[in-house]
Amino acid sequence: MKQMEQRPGGDSRENMEAMILTKVKSELELTPEQAGKFVENFYKAEEVKKEYAKKKMDALFEVRKALDAEKIDEGALNSLVEACNRLDREQMEKMKEAKDKNMAMLTVKQKAKLVIMEGKMQGAFNPNMRKMNKEDPRGDRKEKKEEKREERK
Repeated sequence: MKQMEQRPGGDSRENMEAMILTKVKSELELTPEQAGKFVENFYKAEEVKKEYAKKKMDALFEVRKALDAEKIDEGALNSLVEACNRLDREQMEKMKEAKDKNMAMLTVKQKAKLVIMEGKMQGAFNPNMRKMNKEDPRGDRKEKKEEKREERK
């Protein structure tokens, strides 16, 4: 069984993953077969993220060590920087492969719903996406509902 990674506030990473997967399964209306494959691909992608995060931290540690050296070897430093960039590219490729596997088993409608969900999730963390969502006239519905609630009070 996986060791749970605790986050501030006592929430575990696994609980967050489970909530995401539950929402995805519900929103996309996945069949049991699709849900099983989706979950499997999701956890494989999470393992890839963890693997590359560790590799990247190790590589960044080496870059920091090279920068802190009395005499900087620019050739060695450049190689370390290239190694970090290569790790980023490899991780992106692995993540793309995982996403492509999930997309391949979805219907067009499910794919569209997933893309929208991903955009909303990015919007929760990206100020530019939040701004776009606010400018989207379809996003006004939520604000209007809140205004109506306030009026009823």
